[in-house]
Amino acid sequence: KEAVTVVEVDMRHANTHPVLQTVIADPAKKADIVVSELLGSFGDNELSPECLDGAERCGLMKDTCVSIPQNYTAYLAPVSSMRLYTEAQAQAYIPSRATDGPMGKPCGTLQAMETPYVVRTYAASQTHAEQPCWAFSHPHAA
Repeated sequence: KEAVTVVEVDMRHANTHPVLQTVIADPAKKADIVVSELLGSFGDNELSPECLDGAERCGLMKDTCVSIPQNYTAYLAPVSSMRLYTEAQAQAYIPSRATDGPMGKPCGTLQAMETPYVVRTYAASQTHAEQPCWAFSHPHAA
């Protein structure tokens, strides 16, 4: 009888989970496929490499295991948008000095303009070609 077992666990510590300890001990029960949805929204990988590396190190995967996705690359490109600029400025209050925030941290317009925002750009122009930031290949990529 074929079955799929879904286990919710931090993969960096998978070898401490009782169900997974039995999987690690039995080569026939090791994973054939690992599906990961650990991608962030702003040049972030949400610990994907660390978690998947943990799954591989603790012995959860067969030597023939396939990871989905197999790899990914994050890209960045500068954009110009008057609309986004105006909306970011609207997030600020205007202090008397740029460092009037708590403990001298930037605040007001300076902070609003230096804060990364996750947005869907409707009215923007990409000013330069995108460049790769980082790449990751999942363990056991076919």
